[in-house]
Amino acid sequence: MKASILRASRLFLLAALFAGCFPPYGGHDYYEEGSCDWEPDLIVDGFSFSTYEAAGTVLDFEEITLCNIGGATSDAGYRYQILLSQTPDWSDTAWGVFESAPMVGVASWDCVSVDPIAPVGDGPPEGYYYVIVSVDPLDSVVECDEDNNWTRSDDAVYVVPEGAE
Repeated sequence: MKASILRASRLFLLAALFAGCFPPYGGHDYYEEGSCDWEPDLIVDGFSFSTYEAAGTVLDFEEITLCNIGGATSDAGYRYQILLSQTPDWSDTAWGVFESAPMVGVASWDCVSVDPIAPVGDGPPEGYYYVIVSVDPLDSVVECDEDNNWTRSDDAVYVVPEGAE
């Protein structure tokens, strides 16, 4: 009896998987069943970069991964930006150091990777900053969740603006 129930459970799960009842990326903890079935939802899935503590600090990104975890393809035309903030929650002034050109649409449950180089310039004062990457900062894409569009570095990095000695 237990074997037949277990077998029936497995068949049900396989049928549900093939019918598309589960999202293709099972690793996203922030997806709530049914919350984004009919709209796109753009997120910054992660990024990595190198920096050098010298006048005119440059943030050299190896990769920024932008994903659509919603149930519909996003429209083209959204942008992403890179900012610096002295607070981890982005609650004080943030300095923009890079804004992309308009991007192409992203299919549901798909990602795009970019690798920009972002010179800090002479904007922020010398000091420690969290690096923030934000997707669709102008809200040009209607999404099911407009509050999950950014992420930040785990640690603050030391930034020296252009012209500093």
